[in-house]
Parts: sequence; C-alpha cells; structure tokens
Amino acid sequence: MAHKYGKTWWGQQWLNALEKIDYSNRLPRGRNYASKAQLLLSLLYNVLINGEKTLIFTQYKEMGYLLTRIIQEQTGLLPLFLHGGLSR
Repeated sequence: MAHKYGKTWWGQQWLNALEKIDYSNRLPRGRNYASKAQLLLSLLYNVLINGEKTLIFTQYKEMGYLLTRIIQEQTGLLPLFLHGGLSR
C-alpha cells in the first residue's frame, strides 16, 4: 500500500514549505547533511506529515530563539518555545 503524504493539515503545510525551497544551487549530497538545521527540518518534516508531535531540546536559550526563527521561516508555523528563564 502506497503511503499518502500530507494527509494532515500539518503535513500539507510541510509539503507546501518544501515546494518553495530552491534546490538549484544545492551542494553535493554528502555536504548537505553537515547542516544541522537542514537535518532538523528534515526530521520535523517526517514528524509533521505523520501527524506526530515532538520536543526539541537545546542547552542554550539563544539557540532556541534561532531554531524558532528557522522553523517559522521555513514552515510558516510558529513553534512554542520554553526556556528555564521563564517565570511560572
């Protein structure tokens, strides 16, 4: 049975975001995986198209802000971001 991608709303949003990426100036395949942000987006793509949820942990608050921005720019979705400096 063939797997149909984009069955959920989240999955469709990821597919739409991926269609906007310009791969014409892409480095060779092996070097592409060196980018941790690209790898993270690829993993998130799989999570979201399957209708699943995930938590991403980082040691540094600044990295959390950066990842939030990257995810929002690439998907159009604003992820929730919590860090230890938040008050109750």
